[in-house]
Amino acid sequence: TSNSGSGIYIYNSRNNNLISNIGTSNSSYGLYLQNSIFNSLENNFGNSVKMYGIYMYNVSNSNFISNIGTSNSSNGIYLFLSSNNNLTSNLGESNSGTGLYLYNSKDNYLAFNTATSNSSYGLYLYISSNNSLIANIGNSLKSYGAYLYNSPYNNLNNNIVGSNSSYGLYLYNASNNNLNNNTATSNSNVGAYLYNSKDNYLTSNIGTSNTNSGVYLN
Repeated sequence: TSNSGSGIYIYNSRNNNLISNIGTSNSSYGLYLQNSIFNSLENNFGNSVKMYGIYMYNVSNSNFISNIGTSNSSNGIYLFLSSNNNLTSNLGESNSGTGLYLYNSKDNYLAFNTATSNSSYGLYLYISSNNSLIANIGNSLKSYGAYLYNSPYNNLNNNIVGSNSSYGLYLYNASNNNLNNNTATSNSNVGAYLYNSKDNYLTSNIGTSNTNSGVYLN
């Protein structure tokens, strides 16, 4: 705790198991992984840091289970140039940025994660493709529950995005995505909004009690 850099830093490393570690009140990151593969992180805690709670740069084939990134000055959990990872039951909450953020990352599996009460987006995919988002929750946010920007070929199933200050689910220039059985309710704008997005497949989604339309394609 209270370090000038990262609480826990893993660089160019593989086949490690990190369980129940704490990185808090640091000037940089709570937990930072770079150029690493085949690692497993479970029940780790990164909070109250000046940047990201949990940050992964060029990380692949790793498991992230029940980790918490909360009350950070930027994003809770952030993946950059990372692929083939499994993120399950993680929490990104009360951050000044996004709860769970994928940047130029592909082939990741995200299930049962919760992103709530963040100042920006709950779940954000930016230039990221071929990811599966299953049964995640993005609610009580000051912006969008889940946002896909220029991100094609993703699967979103059984996600819940509700009680957000803007859109529940927003796709911008995002094509060839599958959206099935998602629920967007009680949002201050549109429940699910697709802008300049084509060749998407939507089935059995629910959009109710939103200020504007439940599902809107433009």
